[in-house]
Amino acid sequence: MHLLPPYQLHVVARFMMIEALKDKGYNGDDVKGRILFVTCLLFHINGITNYCCTSVGGETLLQTAHSFMPELIYAAK
Repeated sequence: MHLLPPYQLHVVARFMMIEALKDKGYNGDDVKGRILFVTCLLFHINGITNYCCTSVGGETLLQTAHSFMPELIYAAK
């Protein structure tokens, strides 16, 4: 059984949703535009969330690493 990589699944799901809505009588171009807008919006929100989470948590870890790094580099006792 051949499975698609995860980064291609959203493309397949988008086309399946468009075809299902076309079968129910919705305008294909209008549906494509709305799905593209929602997809872009979700990717944008996800990117902002990831940046905020990693910048807040990453700063603390970076300061901790800097405090231990001289001892590890110079083998201070």
